[in-house]
Amino acid sequence: MQKKRATLWLNAALFLAVAALGYGLTIYFDGASMPARAETETKPLPDFSFTDLSGKTRSVHDFKNKIVIINFWATWCAPCVVEFPALLKIAADNKDNVVLIALSSDAKEDDIKKFLQQQKAPTENVLIAHDREDVTLKIFGVTQLPETIITDPELNIREKLIGAEWEPTMLQKIIDSL
Repeated sequence: MQKKRATLWLNAALFLAVAALGYGLTIYFDGASMPARAETETKPLPDFSFTDLSGKTRSVHDFKNKIVIINFWATWCAPCVVEFPALLKIAADNKDNVVLIALSSDAKEDDIKKFLQQQKAPTENVLIAHDREDVTLKIFGVTQLPETIITDPELNIREKLIGAEWEPTMLQKIIDSL
């Protein structure tokens, strides 16, 4: 009987130790992977062109003197889908001085168009493109979506947001500071 009780206590202690370790690792890795502002040094935005969904080819340098938000996303990326309405609202609230360029890594352009039908209609300062030229990977080296780059009006990269765990008020403060 006493041996059974000792085994029971040992099993309970082991269970609690494993649970505590699991909880600690979860907190550690959630905190370590929390998408947020990445440290960025100010550097010029690389020159690139893209074709928006209306078929018009544009150069990012067409938007000098505007704050440019470049969002790398896809419709199959759950965090991308969650953050997209907030990006559209930020663009709509700042239409005089902000341009949102959303480069989608989707395999099919139809997937992008279907997704956009469910969103609030983009404003004139929102450009959505199917990233056929692979700007996302080849020029910016983005391998995990979503990622967002914010430039100043001189097209210098000022901020990089990795993931979708950012608050619209934080993004608005960044815009206001530029």
